[in-house]
Amino acid sequence: MSEINFKIGFWHPFGPHGYKENGEVESREEIIDRKEKEIKKNKGWTLWAFSEKRDETINQWRKEIGKNKRVFVLCSDSKTTKNPTGDCLYAKYLIENGKPQEISKKIKVSFFGKKESACAFKVKAVYKPEMIKIPNNIKWFKTTSGEWKDGSSPSFGGLPTISESLIKSGGKSKLRKVFLVLELEYPYVVKIKK
Repeated sequence: MSEINFKIGFWHPFGPHGYKENGEVESREEIIDRKEKEIKKNKGWTLWAFSEKRDETINQWRKEIGKNKRVFVLCSDSKTTKNPTGDCLYAKYLIENGKPQEISKKIKVSFFGKKESACAFKVKAVYKPEMIKIPNNIKWFKTTSGEWKDGSSPSFGGLPTISESLIKSGGKSKLRKVFLVLELEYPYVVKIKK
């Protein structure tokens, strides 16, 4: 059993998505391999895109994370995940602490949609789930009320049906199967734009 305990982090649906240069959908294994290489080539971190969130939501997440030393993303075992609708766009800039910075050419980060921006996790490590002590039960943070919740529709395993959720150990909600764990670097979530 691992000595690394999950206390707080994010739930993220994960399956094959994105496109390779030849237009084929990138498999989960190909995504993981590429992201691990990017971490090595880019001074210890990469970006992992997801849907755009409001600044207020990101700030609420950071406040709830507080002084936790380690923050993780639990990526679901969702083999049937499909690409979101909209065009596949490639980010050229990240916005960290309100300042745009050009993204290193060593990182390829794509996102989908009609907007020209999205969010991304700032990832410093990728782990197999057996390397982290993952809780069986969790609570999830509802940003609209600022409260930690213990359940949702039973058909969705106690988690909300939205994409990324801030979660923490404890509670009554059963955690679904985890395929992959990402460890994040502060500020955990950044904005990206094309």
